[in-house]
Amino acid sequence: YIAYVPKKDRLYVIMGRDMAAFTMDGEEVLRVVLEDGAPNAVEVAPKNYLMMVYGRDVIRYDLDGFRYGEVLSREDLGSGYEDMDITVDENRNIWLVTDTGWAYKYDKKLKKQLLKLKLSNVDLIHPRIAVFEDYVYVVDRDRILRLDAEQARLDAMDAEE
Repeated sequence: YIAYVPKKDRLYVIMGRDMAAFTMDGEEVLRVVLEDGAPNAVEVAPKNYLMMVYGRDVIRYDLDGFRYGEVLSREDLGSGYEDMDITVDENRNIWLVTDTGWAYKYDKKLKKQLLKLKLSNVDLIHPRIAVFEDYVYVVDRDRILRLDAEQARLDAMDAEE
């Protein structure tokens, strides 16, 4: 995985259990072994730390390689999933998608769940997510799923009435 941290102007490279940070000139300024091993996904949080997915948990790693701890877990996202991906949208909200087809939107501090939507009724295989203007794109198998999250939220509200 490669993660760019604009505030530090550094590129973080995660290969297996190893994490290294480089300046934009290519100078290595950090090399550590990740306590949890090789992650399933990596994203830079709006508050300038790394969010790493390990199975069903999202773990915070500070930019110096220190394992801060769990920021989201299976208690937050329910049960039944084994894999997920994570991303940050243009408004700095944090999005996750699980292999069971659920999409979640959190505020930038991961304190409040803003949205929970069913993206797919079919289990996803190693999903990868991107979000822009509340359009959720997920790569799965040989396809790209697209969901207008705001419209899906409105449709769900109408169905409840």
